Amino acid sequence: MHWNLRRLLLPVAVCAITSSALTSRPQQPAVRLLKAQEYYGHPSLGPAGGSWFGLYKTDGGWVLSATRVSIDTSTPTSTVVAVDRPERPLFLFQGRPTFAEGSVDVAFVGAGFVYPGQLHDLTLAGELYVLRAAGTKRGRQGDITFANYKLELEHAGRTQVLFRASLVEEEGPNLVLAGDFDRDGRLDLVLDLRHSYVGNHYALFLSSLAPQDSLVIKAAELLVMGS
Repeated sequence: MHWNLRRLLLPVAVCAITSSALTSRPQQPAVRLLKAQEYYGHPSLGPAGGSWFGLYKTDGGWVLSATRVSIDTSTPTSTVVAVDRPERPLFLFQGRPTFAEGSVDVAFVGAGFVYPGQLHDLTLAGELYVLRAAGTKRGRQGDITFANYKLELEHAGRTQVLFRASLVEEEGPNLVLAGDFDRDGRLDLVLDLRHSYVGNHYALFLSSLAPQDSLVIKAAELLVMGS
């Protein structure tokens, strides 16, 4: 795992609150993203059927393993996504032939706001990828926001915008997971594109489904409401 932070100075700008996720095309219906947990309310998670692969930590690293998933909506206030084993996977992926059982090269696991002015170096298969954010800091301690926020991925002289938002809070977009989940030798990402500390908006970016002019494409999303 390689994770470096290098701070830069950024220009100032302000605009109204709107947002958009970039680098996506019509959703690949076979690709889905889930977390095994209890969800507030009854979110639209879709059916549990089909082949799922859980991302599990082992002594030797990370593996994708075939996992049976159940979705329980029997209680009026919550939905529970469970798996057929005692250990809980970090994420659940669905979609053949994109995913299959076996070891997975993981470059980063964690969570934290991607601050404008920081460069996040991610190394996969000897190749360097850089995730960086840009935006304008506003407010004061305890009430900090960033206007014209943007997330970009850079590799081998190519730069791709992954996400834009006119305004996010300091506890907004997070890098959650980076690795080669589809085993094509190129970097994939799971980002939490939330605008504040409330809830989660997980987005799976895959390289194997991306068009030739892109590094990755947003292949699946998972919205988690805050309680």
